[in-house]
Amino acid sequence: MANGNGNGNGNGGTPKPPDKKPTAQKDPKPVDVEGMKHLAEVKRHKDLVISSADVLSQRLWEQGRVEFARNLMALAYAHDVSKFQGIEWRELRRSKTKSDDEEDKKTAFIAFRHHQEANPHHPEHWGGVNNMPEIHIAEMVCDMHARSSEIGTDLRGYVKTVFLKKHNITTRGKPYRKMKEFIDLLLDPPLAKME
Repeated sequence: MANGNGNGNGNGGTPKPPDKKPTAQKDPKPVDVEGMKHLAEVKRHKDLVISSADVLSQRLWEQGRVEFARNLMALAYAHDVSKFQGIEWRELRRSKTKSDDEEDKKTAFIAFRHHQEANPHHPEHWGGVNNMPEIHIAEMVCDMHARSSEIGTDLRGYVKTVFLKKHNITTRGKPYRKMKEFIDLLLDPPLAKME
C-alpha cells in the first residue's frame, strides 16, 4: 500500500496490463493462385451469360414474352452454380482438363458429365436437344454466346458446323428453329452492305 490505493502498482489505481508473451508467428496458408484464377474464370463466364440473357430477355420482353424473359433472367443468375462446389470445382479447372495424365482426364470427364446432368441448359440433361424445354434452349443459346465470346468464335458458325452434328439435329427441326430464333434476337442484325 505504498501509494495509498491498495493495488501496489504505483500508477494511481490503473491496473498494470499483464506482460504479453511473444507468440510464435504462424506461417500463412499459401494462396491458392490456381483456385483464384479458376474462380475468376467461372465468374467471368457467368457474367457473360447474364449479359447475353439480359439482351435476349429485353428483346423477348419487347415482343410481349414478359414471363419468359423474367424466367430466362432468373436462370441466368443461377447459371452453372454447380461449378462452385464438389467434383466440378475440384476437377473442371483448365490445368486438369488440359492435362495429359489419364487419371486427370478420367476425373475431368466425370466432372463434366456431372455438370451436364446437373444443369438443364445442357441437352445431355434431357437426353438430347429434341427433349429440351424452350426456356432451357434460350439459356443454352446464352451459354454458347458467352463461350463463343470467351474463345473468339462465331456463334452462328459454331452452331452450324459443330453443334448440329454433335447433337444430330437438322436445320429443319424445331430445336434448330428455336435456337435460330433466339440467336437472331440475341445478335445484332448484320450491318447493311455499303454501296
